[in-house]
Amino acid sequence: MGGGTNAGLGMVTFRNRFLCLAAFLWGRIHPELRELQKWMDVNLGPAPSPVQGILLCEVQIYTAWPPFYLSIIARLAGRKLGAGPVGFNLQFEKAPFLLRSIYGALGIPILWTKPKPENAAEIKKTAAGLAAGIKTKNDLLRLKIGKVLVGDLIYDTFLRENFVATISDEELSGPRILRYIEESVILHEWAKKTAQEQKIRALIQDHQGFYIYHGILGRHLASFGIPVFNYVDRDSAGLGKVIWSQEQSGSSHNAYWLYSSAFKKLSTKEKESGLRMAEQSMKRRLKGALDDKILPDISAYGEGRVADLAPYQKDKRPVVLVFMHEFNDAVHCYRSCVFSDFWEWINFLCQEASKTDFCWILKPHPATNLLGRDRMKKLSQTCVEKLRQSYPRLNFISEKISNTALLQLRPASAFTMYGTVAHEMAWSGVPVVTCGDHPHIGFDFNHHAKTEQQLKALIQRADSLRMRISKKQICEYLFMHYFFQQQHGLFVPNLTSQPPFTTTESSPASILNQVLTMQKETKPKELAALKRKIALSEKLDNPLGSLYKKQR
Repeated sequence: MGGGTNAGLGMVTFRNRFLCLAAFLWGRIHPELRELQKWMDVNLGPAPSPVQGILLCEVQIYTAWPPFYLSIIARLAGRKLGAGPVGFNLQFEKAPFLLRSIYGALGIPILWTKPKPENAAEIKKTAAGLAAGIKTKNDLLRLKIGKVLVGDLIYDTFLRENFVATISDEELSGPRILRYIEESVILHEWAKKTAQEQKIRALIQDHQGFYIYHGILGRHLASFGIPVFNYVDRDSAGLGKVIWSQEQSGSSHNAYWLYSSAFKKLSTKEKESGLRMAEQSMKRRLKGALDDKILPDISAYGEGRVADLAPYQKDKRPVVLVFMHEFNDAVHCYRSCVFSDFWEWINFLCQEASKTDFCWILKPHPATNLLGRDRMKKLSQTCVEKLRQSYPRLNFISEKISNTALLQLRPASAFTMYGTVAHEMAWSGVPVVTCGDHPHIGFDFNHHAKTEQQLKALIQRADSLRMRISKKQICEYLFMHYFFQQQHGLFVPNLTSQPPFTTTESSPASILNQVLTMQKETKPKELAALKRKIALSEKLDNPLGSLYKKQR
Protein backbone atom coordinates (compact mmCIF):
# COMPACT_ATOMS: atom_id res chain seq x y z
CA MET A 1 0.00 0.00 0.00
CA GLY A 2 1.66 3.21 -1.13
CA GLY A 3 1.85 6.47 0.80
CA GLY A 4 -0.89 8.00 -1.38
CA THR A 5 -3.55 5.70 0.04
CA ASN A 6 -3.39 7.62 3.30
CA ALA A 7 -4.62 10.82 1.70
CA GLY A 8 -7.84 12.19 3.10
CA LEU A 9 -7.42 10.59 6.51
CA GLY A 10 -7.76 13.16 9.27
CA MET A 11 -6.23 12.80 12.74
CA VAL A 12 -3.08 11.23 11.27
CA THR A 13 0.17 12.98 12.11
CA PHE A 14 2.86 13.77 9.57
CA ARG A 15 5.21 11.53 11.56
CA ASN A 16 2.84 8.59 11.21
CA ARG A 17 2.47 9.20 7.48
CA PHE A 18 6.23 9.27 7.10
CA LEU A 19 6.72 6.11 9.17
CA CYS A 20 4.06 4.25 7.18
CA LEU A 21 5.70 5.22 3.90
CA ALA A 22 9.16 4.23 5.17
CA ALA A 23 7.79 0.93 6.49
CA PHE A 24 6.09 0.24 3.18
CA LEU A 25 9.30 0.86 1.23
CA TRP A 26 11.35 -1.31 3.60
CA GLY A 27 8.83 -4.15 3.20
CA ARG A 28 9.09 -3.92 -0.58
CA ILE A 29 12.81 -4.76 -0.48
CA HIS A 30 12.59 -7.44 2.23
CA PRO A 31 12.84 -10.79 0.34
CA GLU A 32 10.54 -12.83 2.59
CA LEU A 33 7.87 -10.15 2.78
CA ARG A 34 8.05 -9.67 -0.99
CA GLU A 35 7.28 -13.37 -1.40
CA LEU A 36 4.27 -13.10 0.90
CA GLN A 37 3.08 -9.93 -0.89
CA LYS A 38 3.31 -11.69 -4.22
CA TRP A 39 1.28 -14.63 -2.93
CA MET A 40 -1.41 -12.30 -1.55
CA ASP A 41 -1.63 -10.22 -4.73
CA VAL A 42 -2.05 -13.33 -6.88
CA ASN A 43 -4.49 -15.19 -4.65
CA LEU A 44 -6.40 -12.43 -2.88
CA GLY A 45 -6.25 -9.46 -5.21
CA PRO A 46 -5.48 -5.86 -4.24
CA ALA A 47 -7.05 -4.26 -1.16
CA PRO A 48 -9.20 -1.15 -1.63
CA SER A 49 -7.89 2.25 -0.57
CA PRO A 50 -8.88 3.65 2.87
CA VAL A 51 -10.18 6.71 1.02
CA GLN A 52 -13.17 4.58 -0.06
CA GLY A 53 -13.79 3.44 3.51
CA ILE A 54 -11.78 2.20 6.47
CA LEU A 55 -11.52 -1.32 7.80
CA LEU A 56 -10.01 -0.75 11.26
CA CYS A 57 -7.62 -3.56 12.19
CA GLU A 58 -6.32 -3.84 15.74
CA VAL A 59 -2.71 -4.98 15.43
CA GLN A 60 -0.95 -6.96 18.11
CA ILE A 61 2.37 -5.60 19.32
CA TYR A 62 3.61 -8.63 21.19
CA THR A 63 3.13 -11.68 19.00
CA ALA A 64 4.57 -12.80 15.73
CA TRP A 65 2.13 -14.60 13.47
CA PRO A 66 -0.93 -12.32 13.57
CA PRO A 67 0.55 -10.06 10.84
CA PHE A 68 0.47 -13.09 8.55
CA TYR A 69 -3.08 -14.11 9.46
CA LEU A 70 -4.60 -10.67 9.94
CA SER A 71 -3.29 -9.35 6.61
CA ILE A 72 -5.07 -12.17 4.77
CA ILE A 73 -8.34 -11.68 6.65
CA ALA A 74 -8.14 -7.89 6.23
CA ARG A 75 -7.59 -8.23 2.48
CA LEU A 76 -10.62 -10.50 2.14
CA ALA A 77 -12.87 -8.41 4.38
CA GLY A 78 -11.67 -5.21 2.70
CA ARG A 79 -12.71 -6.52 -0.69
CA LYS A 80 -16.15 -7.47 0.59
CA LEU A 81 -16.71 -4.18 2.42
CA GLY A 82 -15.02 -1.91 -0.11
CA ALA A 83 -12.75 -0.66 2.66
CA GLY A 84 -9.00 -0.28 2.97
CA PRO A 85 -7.32 -1.87 6.02
CA VAL A 86 -5.84 0.60 8.53
CA GLY A 87 -3.94 -0.62 11.60
CA PHE A 88 -4.08 0.76 15.14
CA ASN A 89 -3.17 -0.17 18.71
CA LEU A 90 -4.50 2.04 21.50
CA GLN A 91 -2.56 0.42 24.33
CA PHE A 92 1.01 1.35 23.42
CA GLU A 93 2.62 4.75 22.95
CA LYS A 94 4.56 3.67 19.86
CA ALA A 95 4.52 0.87 17.32
CA PRO A 96 8.10 -0.34 16.67
CA PHE A 97 9.43 0.26 13.17
CA LEU A 98 9.88 -3.48 12.57
CA LEU A 99 6.22 -4.09 13.28
CA ARG A 100 5.15 -1.11 11.17
CA SER A 101 7.26 -2.49 8.34
CA ILE A 102 5.73 -5.93 8.41
CA TYR A 103 2.13 -4.78 8.69
CA GLY A 104 2.69 -1.95 6.22
CA ALA A 105 4.26 -4.23 3.66
CA LEU A 106 1.29 -6.59 3.99
CA GLY A 107 -1.21 -3.82 3.37
CA ILE A 108 -2.10 -2.63 6.88
CA PRO A 109 -0.44 0.73 7.62
CA ILE A 110 -0.39 1.44 11.36
CA LEU A 111 -1.78 4.97 11.63
CA TRP A 112 -2.92 5.23 15.23
CA THR A 113 -1.42 4.31 18.61
CA LYS A 114 -2.39 5.33 22.14
CA PRO A 115 -4.22 8.67 21.85
CA LYS A 116 -3.25 11.76 23.81
CA PRO A 117 -5.90 14.07 25.27
CA GLU A 118 -6.68 17.18 23.24
CA ASN A 119 -7.92 19.01 26.37
CA ALA A 120 -6.25 17.48 29.43
CA ALA A 121 -8.00 19.80 31.91
CA GLU A 122 -11.45 18.92 30.56
CA ILE A 123 -10.60 15.20 30.59
CA LYS A 124 -9.53 15.39 34.25
CA LYS A 125 -12.68 17.30 35.17
CA THR A 126 -14.92 14.74 33.45
CA ALA A 127 -13.07 11.82 35.04
CA ALA A 128 -13.22 13.38 38.49
CA GLY A 129 -16.98 13.83 38.14
CA LEU A 130 -17.41 10.18 37.17
CA ALA A 131 -15.13 8.99 39.98
CA ALA A 132 -17.06 11.00 42.58
CA GLY A 133 -20.09 8.76 42.09
CA ILE A 134 -18.18 5.53 42.77
CA LYS A 135 -18.68 4.28 46.33
CA THR A 136 -18.87 0.52 45.77
CA LYS A 137 -17.60 -2.08 43.32
CA ASN A 138 -21.05 -2.26 41.76
CA ASP A 139 -20.94 1.51 41.18
CA LEU A 140 -17.71 1.02 39.25
CA LEU A 141 -19.06 -1.94 37.29
CA ARG A 142 -22.12 0.10 36.22
CA LEU A 143 -20.07 3.13 35.16
CA LYS A 144 -20.88 4.56 31.72
CA ILE A 145 -19.30 7.28 29.63
CA GLY A 146 -22.10 8.65 27.53
CA LYS A 147 -24.09 5.56 26.57
CA VAL A 148 -21.10 3.21 26.57
CA LEU A 149 -20.63 0.85 29.52
CA VAL A 150 -16.98 1.04 30.60
CA GLY A 151 -17.00 0.04 34.28
CA ASP A 152 -16.46 -3.67 33.72
CA LEU A 153 -13.64 -2.90 31.28
CA ILE A 154 -11.95 -0.63 33.84
CA TYR A 155 -12.36 -3.27 36.55
CA ASP A 156 -10.78 -6.06 34.48
CA THR A 157 -8.02 -3.81 33.15
CA PHE A 158 -7.14 -2.75 36.70
CA LEU A 159 -6.88 -6.38 37.87
CA ARG A 160 -4.87 -7.46 34.85
CA GLU A 161 -2.34 -4.64 34.75
CA ASN A 162 -1.79 -4.38 38.50
CA PHE A 163 -1.77 -8.13 39.14
CA VAL A 164 -4.31 -8.01 41.94
CA ALA A 165 -7.27 -10.27 42.65
CA THR A 166 -9.77 -7.62 43.74
CA ILE A 167 -10.26 -3.89 44.20
CA SER A 168 -10.25 -2.68 47.78
CA ASP A 169 -12.51 0.08 49.12
CA GLU A 170 -9.44 2.32 49.40
CA GLU A 171 -8.57 1.74 45.74
CA LEU A 172 -12.08 2.65 44.60
CA SER A 173 -11.50 6.25 45.65
CA GLY A 174 -7.76 6.21 44.98
CA PRO A 175 -5.56 7.72 42.24
CA ARG A 176 -5.09 4.50 40.29
CA ILE A 177 -8.79 4.00 39.60
CA LEU A 178 -9.03 7.70 38.71
CA ARG A 179 -6.19 7.23 36.19
CA TYR A 180 -8.04 4.38 34.48
CA ILE A 181 -11.20 6.48 34.33
CA GLU A 182 -9.19 9.30 32.73
CA GLU A 183 -7.76 6.87 30.18
CA SER A 184 -11.24 5.57 29.47
CA VAL A 185 -12.53 9.11 28.86
CA ILE A 186 -9.63 9.75 26.46
CA LEU A 187 -10.31 6.48 24.60
CA HIS A 188 -14.05 7.22 24.45
CA GLU A 189 -13.46 10.72 23.06
CA TRP A 190 -11.01 9.32 20.49
CA ALA A 191 -13.48 6.61 19.47
CA LYS A 192 -16.29 9.18 19.11
CA LYS A 193 -14.15 11.53 17.04
CA THR A 194 -12.79 8.72 14.86
CA ALA A 195 -16.30 7.43 14.16
CA GLN A 196 -17.43 10.95 13.22
CA GLU A 197 -14.48 11.90 11.02
CA GLN A 198 -13.63 8.59 9.31
CA LYS A 199 -15.65 6.42 6.96
CA ILE A 200 -15.39 3.30 9.12
CA ARG A 201 -17.04 0.28 7.54
CA ALA A 202 -16.05 -2.31 10.18
CA LEU A 203 -13.61 -3.12 12.98
CA ILE A 204 -11.54 -6.29 13.24
CA GLN A 205 -10.69 -6.44 16.92
CA ASP A 206 -8.03 -8.18 18.95
CA HIS A 207 -9.37 -11.13 20.97
CA GLN A 208 -9.18 -9.15 24.22
CA GLY A 209 -12.30 -7.06 23.72
CA PHE A 210 -12.88 -6.91 27.45
CA TYR A 211 -10.15 -4.40 28.40
CA ILE A 212 -10.44 -0.62 27.98
CA TYR A 213 -7.91 -0.38 25.13
CA HIS A 214 -10.02 -2.72 23.02
CA GLY A 215 -13.57 -2.78 24.36
CA ILE A 216 -14.38 0.94 24.47
CA LEU A 217 -13.83 1.44 20.74
CA GLY A 218 -15.66 -1.79 19.89
CA ARG A 219 -18.68 -0.95 22.02
CA HIS A 220 -18.85 2.61 20.71
CA LEU A 221 -18.81 1.50 17.07
CA ALA A 222 -21.25 -1.35 17.72
CA SER A 223 -23.71 1.08 19.31
CA PHE A 224 -23.92 2.82 15.91
CA GLY A 225 -24.46 -0.43 14.04
CA ILE A 226 -20.91 -0.64 12.66
CA PRO A 227 -19.92 -4.34 12.40
CA VAL A 228 -17.30 -5.34 14.95
CA PHE A 229 -15.51 -8.61 14.37
CA ASN A 230 -13.33 -10.51 16.78
CA TYR A 231 -10.02 -11.87 15.55
CA VAL A 232 -8.51 -15.07 16.92
CA ASP A 233 -5.07 -16.18 15.75
CA ARG A 234 -5.42 -19.92 16.19
CA ASP A 235 -7.87 -22.53 15.03
CA SER A 236 -7.94 -26.17 14.01
CA ALA A 237 -6.67 -25.39 10.50
CA GLY A 238 -3.76 -23.31 11.76
CA LEU A 239 -5.15 -20.06 10.36
CA GLY A 240 -6.65 -17.07 12.09
CA LYS A 241 -10.41 -16.65 12.19
CA VAL A 242 -12.79 -13.73 12.44
CA ILE A 243 -15.97 -14.13 14.45
CA TRP A 244 -18.80 -11.70 15.08
CA SER A 245 -17.93 -10.08 18.35
CA GLN A 246 -19.73 -7.14 19.86
CA GLU A 247 -23.22 -6.12 20.81
CA GLN A 248 -24.29 -2.93 22.50
CA SER A 249 -24.16 -4.57 25.93
CA GLY A 250 -20.56 -5.47 25.27
CA SER A 251 -20.32 -9.26 25.00
CA SER A 252 -16.93 -10.15 23.54
CA HIS A 253 -17.94 -13.65 22.52
CA ASN A 254 -20.14 -15.46 20.06
CA ALA A 255 -23.78 -15.85 21.06
CA TYR A 256 -23.09 -18.89 23.24
CA TRP A 257 -26.57 -18.66 24.78
CA LEU A 258 -27.92 -19.59 21.33
CA TYR A 259 -25.80 -22.74 20.92
CA SER A 260 -28.63 -25.16 21.69
CA SER A 261 -31.18 -23.52 19.39
CA ALA A 262 -28.57 -23.05 16.65
CA PHE A 263 -27.64 -26.74 16.78
CA LYS A 264 -31.28 -27.71 16.24
CA LYS A 265 -31.30 -25.71 12.99
CA LEU A 266 -28.47 -27.78 11.46
CA SER A 267 -29.10 -30.58 8.99
CA THR A 268 -29.10 -34.20 10.17
CA LYS A 269 -25.79 -34.78 8.43
CA GLU A 270 -24.19 -31.73 10.10
CA LYS A 271 -25.46 -32.82 13.50
CA GLU A 272 -24.19 -36.38 13.19
CA SER A 273 -20.74 -35.41 11.93
CA GLY A 274 -20.52 -32.63 14.52
CA LEU A 275 -21.36 -34.96 17.41
CA ARG A 276 -18.75 -37.49 16.24
CA MET A 277 -16.13 -34.76 15.95
CA ALA A 278 -16.93 -33.46 19.43
CA GLU A 279 -16.84 -36.91 21.04
CA GLN A 280 -13.48 -37.74 19.50
CA SER A 281 -12.07 -34.39 20.63
CA MET A 282 -13.32 -34.90 24.19
CA LYS A 283 -11.87 -38.39 24.47
CA ARG A 284 -8.48 -37.18 23.25
CA ARG A 285 -8.48 -34.32 25.75
CA LEU A 286 -9.32 -36.56 28.70
CA LYS A 287 -6.43 -38.84 27.75
CA GLY A 288 -4.05 -35.90 28.14
CA ALA A 289 -3.71 -34.83 24.50
CA LEU A 290 -2.70 -31.19 24.08
CA ASP A 291 -5.47 -28.93 22.82
CA ASP A 292 -4.60 -25.31 21.98
CA LYS A 293 -8.27 -24.38 22.20
CA ILE A 294 -8.10 -25.14 25.93
CA LEU A 295 -4.51 -24.67 27.13
CA PRO A 296 -1.49 -24.19 24.86
CA ASP A 297 1.43 -26.54 25.61
CA ILE A 298 -0.03 -28.17 28.75
CA SER A 299 -2.89 -30.50 29.65
CA ALA A 300 -4.90 -30.72 32.87
CA TYR A 301 -5.42 -34.46 32.25
CA GLY A 302 -3.28 -37.54 31.71
CA GLU A 303 -0.39 -38.46 33.96
CA GLY A 304 0.13 -36.36 37.08
CA ARG A 305 1.20 -36.34 40.71
CA VAL A 306 -1.08 -39.04 42.18
CA ALA A 307 0.92 -39.57 45.40
CA ASP A 308 -0.16 -36.15 46.71
CA LEU A 309 -3.75 -37.42 46.87
CA ALA A 310 -3.03 -40.35 49.21
CA PRO A 311 -4.50 -38.61 52.33
CA TYR A 312 -7.78 -37.95 50.52
CA GLN A 313 -8.07 -41.53 49.28
CA LYS A 314 -8.32 -42.62 52.92
CA ASP A 315 -10.86 -39.93 53.81
CA LYS A 316 -14.35 -41.42 54.19
CA ARG A 317 -16.16 -38.10 53.71
CA PRO A 318 -17.72 -37.11 50.37
CA VAL A 319 -15.08 -35.44 48.17
CA VAL A 320 -15.97 -32.10 46.58
CA LEU A 321 -13.64 -30.45 44.06
CA VAL A 322 -13.22 -26.73 43.48
CA PHE A 323 -11.41 -25.47 40.38
CA MET A 324 -10.12 -21.96 40.86
CA HIS A 325 -9.44 -19.38 38.17
CA GLU A 326 -6.60 -17.02 37.27
CA PHE A 327 -7.59 -14.28 39.66
CA ASN A 328 -6.92 -11.29 37.38
CA ASP A 329 -7.93 -12.76 34.03
CA ALA A 330 -11.01 -11.15 32.43
CA VAL A 331 -13.59 -11.79 35.13
CA HIS A 332 -16.35 -9.95 33.25
CA CYS A 333 -15.80 -11.38 29.79
CA TYR A 334 -19.36 -12.74 29.70
CA ARG A 335 -22.68 -10.93 30.01
CA SER A 336 -23.09 -10.91 33.78
CA CYS A 337 -21.48 -12.04 37.05
CA VAL A 338 -22.89 -12.91 40.46
CA PHE A 339 -19.69 -11.73 42.15
CA SER A 340 -17.50 -8.74 41.37
CA ASP A 341 -14.43 -10.93 40.83
CA PHE A 342 -12.99 -14.42 41.28
CA TRP A 343 -11.65 -13.48 44.72
CA GLU A 344 -15.13 -12.68 46.03
CA TRP A 345 -16.49 -15.92 44.54
CA ILE A 346 -13.83 -18.16 46.05
CA ASN A 347 -14.08 -16.51 49.48
CA PHE A 348 -17.85 -16.90 49.53
CA LEU A 349 -17.50 -20.53 48.49
CA CYS A 350 -14.80 -21.22 51.11
CA GLN A 351 -16.82 -19.60 53.89
CA GLU A 352 -19.87 -21.72 53.13
CA ALA A 353 -17.83 -24.87 52.46
CA SER A 354 -16.14 -24.55 55.87
CA LYS A 355 -19.56 -24.95 57.48
CA THR A 356 -20.04 -28.41 55.92
CA ASP A 357 -18.49 -31.76 56.80
CA PHE A 358 -17.31 -32.66 53.33
CA CYS A 359 -13.75 -33.18 52.10
CA TRP A 360 -13.20 -30.06 50.02
CA ILE A 361 -10.21 -30.07 47.63
CA LEU A 362 -9.29 -26.82 45.87
CA LYS A 363 -7.01 -26.72 42.84
CA PRO A 364 -5.42 -23.56 41.34
CA HIS A 365 -5.70 -22.91 37.62
CA PRO A 366 -3.00 -24.75 35.60
CA ALA A 367 -2.63 -21.85 33.12
CA THR A 368 -0.41 -20.08 35.66
CA ASN A 369 2.33 -22.49 34.50
CA LEU A 370 2.25 -21.14 30.96
CA LEU A 371 5.33 -19.38 29.65
CA GLY A 372 5.28 -15.63 30.36
CA ARG A 373 2.75 -15.80 33.21
CA ASP A 374 5.21 -15.59 36.09
CA ARG A 375 3.48 -12.62 37.74
CA MET A 376 0.07 -14.26 37.38
CA LYS A 377 1.49 -17.41 38.97
CA LYS A 378 2.88 -15.38 41.87
CA LEU A 379 -0.52 -13.75 42.35
CA SER A 380 -2.18 -17.17 42.37
CA GLN A 381 0.29 -18.50 44.93
CA THR A 382 -0.27 -15.47 47.17
CA CYS A 383 -4.05 -15.84 46.96
CA VAL A 384 -3.95 -19.57 47.66
CA GLU A 385 -1.76 -19.02 50.71
CA LYS A 386 -4.20 -16.43 52.06
CA LEU A 387 -7.08 -18.86 51.52
CA ARG A 388 -5.15 -21.67 53.17
CA GLN A 389 -4.61 -19.56 56.27
CA SER A 390 -8.18 -18.26 56.37
CA TYR A 391 -9.89 -21.62 55.81
CA PRO A 392 -7.86 -24.34 57.58
CA ARG A 393 -10.63 -26.94 57.25
CA LEU A 394 -10.27 -26.96 53.45
CA ASN A 395 -7.58 -28.71 51.41
CA PHE A 396 -5.45 -26.93 48.80
CA ILE A 397 -3.46 -28.94 46.27
CA SER A 398 -0.95 -28.17 43.52
CA GLU A 399 -2.16 -27.03 40.11
CA LYS A 400 0.12 -29.73 38.66
CA ILE A 401 -2.02 -32.58 40.00
CA SER A 402 -3.87 -34.13 37.08
CA ASN A 403 -7.65 -33.96 36.89
CA THR A 404 -7.46 -37.62 35.87
CA ALA A 405 -6.04 -38.40 39.30
CA LEU A 406 -8.74 -36.30 40.98
CA LEU A 407 -11.43 -38.32 39.22
CA GLN A 408 -10.05 -41.45 40.92
CA LEU A 409 -11.29 -39.97 44.21
CA ARG A 410 -14.84 -40.37 42.86
CA PRO A 411 -15.91 -36.79 43.73
CA ALA A 412 -19.51 -36.15 44.70
CA SER A 413 -19.49 -32.81 42.84
CA ALA A 414 -17.29 -30.02 41.50
CA PHE A 415 -17.50 -26.21 41.54
CA THR A 416 -16.25 -23.59 39.09
CA MET A 417 -17.39 -20.18 37.92
CA TYR A 418 -17.13 -20.94 34.21
CA GLY A 419 -14.12 -23.18 33.58
CA THR A 420 -13.90 -25.97 31.01
CA VAL A 421 -14.28 -28.47 33.87
CA ALA A 422 -17.97 -27.61 33.63
CA HIS A 423 -18.21 -30.01 30.70
CA GLU A 424 -15.11 -32.12 31.36
CA MET A 425 -16.18 -33.25 34.85
CA ALA A 426 -19.78 -33.61 33.70
CA TRP A 427 -18.59 -35.94 30.93
CA SER A 428 -17.11 -38.17 33.64
CA GLY A 429 -20.41 -38.19 35.53
CA VAL A 430 -19.55 -35.57 38.16
CA PRO A 431 -22.29 -32.97 38.89
CA VAL A 432 -20.78 -29.51 38.34
CA VAL A 433 -21.97 -26.23 39.85
CA THR A 434 -21.24 -23.08 37.81
CA CYS A 435 -21.88 -19.48 38.80
CA GLY A 436 -23.18 -16.56 36.75
CA ASP A 437 -23.21 -16.33 32.96
CA HIS A 438 -20.86 -18.46 30.82
CA PRO A 439 -20.78 -20.47 27.56
CA HIS A 440 -22.49 -23.54 29.13
CA ILE A 441 -25.53 -21.55 30.23
CA GLY A 442 -27.79 -22.78 27.41
CA PHE A 443 -27.50 -26.43 28.46
CA ASP A 444 -28.63 -28.34 31.54
CA PHE A 445 -25.74 -30.74 32.13
CA ASN A 446 -24.64 -28.44 35.00
CA HIS A 447 -26.26 -26.79 38.01
CA HIS A 448 -26.19 -23.07 37.17
CA ALA A 449 -26.17 -20.84 40.27
CA LYS A 450 -27.50 -17.42 39.27
CA THR A 451 -27.57 -15.85 42.76
CA GLU A 452 -25.55 -16.07 45.96
CA GLN A 453 -28.50 -17.78 47.64
CA GLN A 454 -28.62 -20.48 44.96
CA LEU A 455 -24.87 -21.05 45.25
CA LYS A 456 -25.09 -21.30 49.05
CA ALA A 457 -27.85 -23.92 48.81
CA LEU A 458 -25.84 -25.98 46.30
CA ILE A 459 -22.74 -25.84 48.53
CA GLN A 460 -24.76 -27.15 51.46
CA ARG A 461 -25.97 -30.08 49.30
CA ALA A 462 -22.63 -30.68 47.55
CA ASP A 463 -22.67 -34.36 48.57
CA SER A 464 -26.04 -35.06 46.94
CA LEU A 465 -26.29 -33.07 43.72
CA ARG A 466 -27.17 -36.04 41.57
CA MET A 467 -28.47 -35.22 38.12
CA ARG A 468 -28.97 -36.85 34.73
CA ILE A 469 -26.09 -35.80 32.53
CA SER A 470 -26.50 -36.15 28.78
CA LYS A 471 -23.24 -36.75 26.90
CA LYS A 472 -25.11 -35.88 23.73
CA GLN A 473 -25.78 -32.40 25.13
CA ILE A 474 -22.13 -32.05 26.07
CA CYS A 475 -21.16 -33.01 22.51
CA GLU A 476 -23.61 -30.43 21.15
CA TYR A 477 -21.92 -27.79 23.29
CA LEU A 478 -18.40 -28.93 22.30
CA PHE A 479 -19.23 -28.87 18.62
CA MET A 480 -20.90 -25.47 18.71
CA HIS A 481 -18.27 -23.83 20.91
CA TYR A 482 -15.03 -25.27 19.53
CA PHE A 483 -15.86 -26.13 15.94
CA PHE A 484 -19.03 -24.65 14.45
CA GLN A 485 -18.68 -21.09 15.72
CA GLN A 486 -15.08 -20.86 14.53
CA GLN A 487 -16.10 -21.92 11.04
CA HIS A 488 -19.40 -20.09 10.72
CA GLY A 489 -19.83 -17.63 13.56
CA LEU A 490 -22.87 -17.04 15.71
CA PHE A 491 -24.17 -13.55 15.61
CA VAL A 492 -25.02 -11.37 18.56
CA PRO A 493 -28.16 -9.25 18.11
CA ASN A 494 -28.06 -5.58 18.99
CA LEU A 495 -30.49 -2.70 18.83
CA THR A 496 -29.43 -1.64 15.35
CA SER A 497 -28.88 -4.90 13.47
CA GLN A 498 -31.11 -7.67 12.25
CA PRO A 499 -31.96 -10.59 14.58
CA PRO A 500 -29.59 -13.59 14.69
CA PHE A 501 -29.45 -15.95 11.71
CA THR A 502 -30.63 -13.35 9.20
CA THR A 503 -28.82 -13.41 5.89
CA THR A 504 -29.69 -10.07 4.32
CA GLU A 505 -26.89 -8.72 2.17
CA SER A 506 -25.98 -5.93 4.59
CA SER A 507 -26.20 -7.89 7.85
CA PRO A 508 -23.02 -8.71 9.77
CA ALA A 509 -23.96 -12.38 9.43
CA SER A 510 -23.95 -12.14 5.64
CA ILE A 511 -20.70 -10.18 5.55
CA LEU A 512 -18.96 -12.69 7.79
CA ASN A 513 -20.29 -15.75 5.99
CA GLN A 514 -18.97 -14.43 2.69
CA VAL A 515 -15.60 -13.53 4.19
CA LEU A 516 -15.28 -17.00 5.72
CA THR A 517 -16.26 -18.59 2.42
CA MET A 518 -13.54 -16.58 0.70
CA GLN A 519 -11.10 -17.54 3.45
CA LYS A 520 -11.75 -21.24 2.88
CA GLU A 521 -10.68 -20.74 -0.73
CA THR A 522 -7.25 -19.35 0.19
CA LYS A 523 -5.51 -22.73 -0.04
CA PRO A 524 -4.76 -23.52 3.63
CA LYS A 525 -2.09 -26.12 2.83
CA GLU A 526 -0.30 -23.70 0.55
CA LEU A 527 -0.47 -21.02 3.23
CA ALA A 528 0.89 -23.38 5.87
CA ALA A 529 3.83 -24.27 3.62
CA LEU A 530 4.50 -20.60 2.97
CA LYS A 531 4.39 -19.88 6.71
CA ARG A 532 6.98 -22.59 7.39
CA LYS A 533 9.18 -21.36 4.58
CA ILE A 534 9.23 -17.75 5.70
CA ALA A 535 9.63 -18.61 9.41
CA LEU A 536 8.84 -15.00 10.24
CA SER A 537 8.08 -15.74 13.88
CA GLU A 538 11.70 -16.56 14.69
CA LYS A 539 12.73 -13.10 13.54
CA LEU A 540 10.05 -11.35 15.58
CA ASP A 541 9.68 -13.20 18.86
CA ASN A 542 12.70 -11.69 20.62
CA PRO A 543 12.44 -7.99 19.72
CA LEU A 544 8.66 -7.88 20.12
CA GLY A 545 8.70 -10.02 23.25
CA SER A 546 11.20 -7.72 24.95
CA LEU A 547 9.23 -4.66 23.87
CA TYR A 548 6.02 -6.11 25.28
CA LYS A 549 7.62 -6.84 28.66
CA LYS A 550 9.13 -3.37 28.76
CA GLN A 551 5.85 -1.58 28.10
CA ARG A 552 3.81 -3.82 30.42
